[in-house]
Amino acid sequence: MKISFRQYAQALYFSLSGKSKAEQDKVLTNFSELLIKDRVENKLAEIAEAFEVISDKEAGILRAEITSARELGLEIKNKLKDYLQNKVKVKTIIFTEKIDAKLKGGFILKYQDKVLDASLSTNLSNLQKFIN
Repeated sequence: MKISFRQYAQALYFSLSGKSKAEQDKVLTNFSELLIKDRVENKLAEIAEAFEVISDKEAGILRAEITSARELGLEIKNKLKDYLQNKVKVKTIIFTEKIDAKLKGGFILKYQDKVLDASLSTNLSNLQKFIN
């Protein structure tokens, strides 16, 4: 039976939970040996990414990416934070901001597996489709 990256990450997360530093070191050593034995050590990046998602979820953290034409003001960031906290019900939101001058205006918000495209080009395109 093949073990998924998520299953490795879940096993590691729950094996580390509540352990002392010395116990965590032992768990990590054993986990490394398991990856080598299972010949998946080259997939460590995918396992680490899945681990981060699990860890964030357990801690009530949501990571979101905002792409905009220019840096967004604090008021807009706070509104987006409120929107996400109401939508996803998490304690903490961590934004990663990207600037893309090709977006004439608006923003694109990505979180979990969702995308909220409020860019000017998308809105104009939707308007054009509606008119035609």
